Amino acid sequence: MTISTHLSIKMLKLLTLLVIILCLAACNIKKHHSKAFVPFVDTDTTNYAVIPDDSNNHWYWTHEKFKPATFIGSDTQNLEGVLNQFVTDYNRYGESEYKRVCEKNPDSKINKHYFVIDLKLYKRQYVLAFNDKGEKEVWVNCFCDWHGSNWRKYIITVADGGICYFSLRINLSTKEYYNVMVNGDA
Repeated sequence: MTISTHLSIKMLKLLTLLVIILCLAACNIKKHHSKAFVPFVDTDTTNYAVIPDDSNNHWYWTHEKFKPATFIGSDTQNLEGVLNQFVTDYNRYGESEYKRVCEKNPDSKINKHYFVIDLKLYKRQYVLAFNDKGEKEVWVNCFCDWHGSNWRKYIITVADGGICYFSLRINLSTKEYYNVMVNGDA
């Protein structure tokens, strides 16, 4: 085995371990109420699509009773504010993990984009519904690669893919995010 092959295997193991750690950290984010609400920044509407709730496929609501809802004016602002807060929280942890990994492996060339989310690189799908308390919630599906699919019409689902694919639920009434799922890497 050559030195470069050995380093590649070591790098792959390190990257896999890092993704597992980030996924476990994301799974531990159950519910977060943002007191420091991130203000809305004008959102490029070409980066998101509102997907109608398909009554035959409620898997993103995880067996709860939800009724379809639609966007109103302030929903986009509240949604983007909470989504930005999630990204800020996630990236704070990702930055510290990136720094820790780089300090442990000073010769590695690990790219920071494996640790942090840059929302400008993602397309987003929103599915809105009212929960059983009458609060409006949004299932947010984010992805940085859509493989030429009609992502404005059909929900994008993939196995693995790492930080390129993540989803979460946002309660627009309480301005909380929860049920965060960041894909792992195979």
